[in-house]
Amino acid sequence: MSDNASIFQQVTVLGVEGLGVGALLDAQEFGSRGANTLANIATYVGGLETPVLEWLGLGNLTSVRGLQPADPPAASHGRLAHDGTELDPASALQALVGQVVEGLQQLDQPVTMIGRAATLLGVESDDDAATATVDDIVESTFDAMSKVRQGLIVSVLPLTNDAPGGPVSVGRRFARLDAAVSRLLDNIADKDNAIVFVVGVGAADPTAFNAASGTREYAPVLAYSPAVPSGVDLGTRVALADVGATVGEILGVDVRRGSSFFANLVA
Repeated sequence: MSDNASIFQQVTVLGVEGLGVGALLDAQEFGSRGANTLANIATYVGGLETPVLEWLGLGNLTSVRGLQPADPPAASHGRLAHDGTELDPASALQALVGQVVEGLQQLDQPVTMIGRAATLLGVESDDDAATATVDDIVESTFDAMSKVRQGLIVSVLPLTNDAPGGPVSVGRRFARLDAAVSRLLDNIADKDNAIVFVVGVGAADPTAFNAASGTREYAPVLAYSPAVPSGVDLGTRVALADVGATVGEILGVDVRRGSSFFANLVA
């Protein structure tokens, strides 16, 4: 752990299941040429109204109807490539934080998993994710952030998965996602020792693709803390595991994959 990493004691990773921000260079090999869940949904529904995500810098990652680039963005922001070949959310979340969760458990350090996080990571949990609604997940995450003062919280919110109305339903869910992120950021408004990562997990663009099989896209990452006055551009990174490496550096866990961008966050 770096000397400065200890400024953060509570780390929350909010995985947004189904969110991507543009096709990877090899997307054509996976039948995903032109995929861009965020931008294509916005175009389909005539634009998005997500002021909190806009303020954080989501609109700085790709051109999105109704979502302007923030200047300056409140969160550090970037795109993550998936260096594996699987497109499902479980593989994405495992690549994202699997090693750091395993490392923390070996050190007997607290890890709180909410929504489908435990299921996707293959970890036993008492949380009944199968019946949890988005509101349930948000409330559970908010409560955990209020009670767990030190350690890692991993929460997964559905976006495109199980959206019965197709792209229109997904468009409505963006407003709920924005409200959820707003509520969670309110929780840390006065906490200089807390940081929240909002990350796409397993992109699934339903506009012109079979979303059930996933689409080969970059995952967005937004990292926000009141301790950092404004966000920096993290660029395009080569692996989802970079988030895990960053969280590992903050919490004192050695991971074998990924490259930490902690120094960029506090530069």
